[in-house]
Amino acid sequence: MRMLKIRRSSSTAVQMDEFIKSHFNRGYVYKEILVLLKSDMGVDISIRQLKRHLNRLNLRRRSVWGVEEVQNAIQSELCGSGRNLGCRSMSQRLRSRHGMSVGRNMVLHQMRLLDPEGVEARRRHRLIRRIYRNKGPNFLVHMDGYDKIKRYGLAIHGAIDGYSRRVLWLKVNRTNNDPKVVASYFLEFVTEAKGAPRCIRMDAGSENGVVANMQKSFRWFHGDEMAGAKSVLIGSSPSNQRIECWWRRLHEMCIAAWQEILGDLESRGIFSTANNLHM
Repeated sequence: MRMLKIRRSSSTAVQMDEFIKSHFNRGYVYKEILVLLKSDMGVDISIRQLKRHLNRLNLRRRSVWGVEEVQNAIQSELCGSGRNLGCRSMSQRLRSRHGMSVGRNMVLHQMRLLDPEGVEARRRHRLIRRIYRNKGPNFLVHMDGYDKIKRYGLAIHGAIDGYSRRVLWLKVNRTNNDPKVVASYFLEFVTEAKGAPRCIRMDAGSENGVVANMQKSFRWFHGDEMAGAKSVLIGSSPSNQRIECWWRRLHEMCIAAWQEILGDLESRGIFSTANNLHM
């Protein structure tokens, strides 16, 4: 059956070209592009017509690029944000960023040559983690609060030395977001250690404001590159990795058990978080 020829305006033609180019570069096959054209744009064309459009737009499935060009493109991605991409994602990255329609087999072959360790690590499902570096004891202290059983009246706050992983303090109280309470923990540590740490990493919570000011004042007249205001590092919880890692260990060692015990008491009506005497 011969398909009817539909006249289209120049703007519609441009939109259709962009639609075809976008979905082609994202890896859609011909039949999928035809279905999407009909459902999204109301355009019904044949595969032969689609191929003519692709030829006019200089879009081809078969690679017309040399091995060296493909290697250079993959190498540029491996040196940047694409270093953890697999062959499928790398093929899509080459299409979207470099305009290269390269088969996955060829991409995988080149990645095995350029990054054999990365290919093997992804095959074994092993993540490449950032290496934590710390020059020595008291060089960087990580502090944070732990709220997993806070609803039962047990608010935990702790700090750990980034180099030795020694727990500098671990306190349980009714609150861990009162700046004065958190500051008292820090002051006890400084008094016992007879000195302030070189730097403290913490999150941007209001409970850390007093500690931040105390640390800056303790280090204000020191002459090193991290003195004064630079002696406090503010960041998100994932960047505070030493204490976050230790919280996971604490949860495995005992917190999970206490969550079970207290949750069971609450479900049986023996314990209530609304009862001040129980808390």
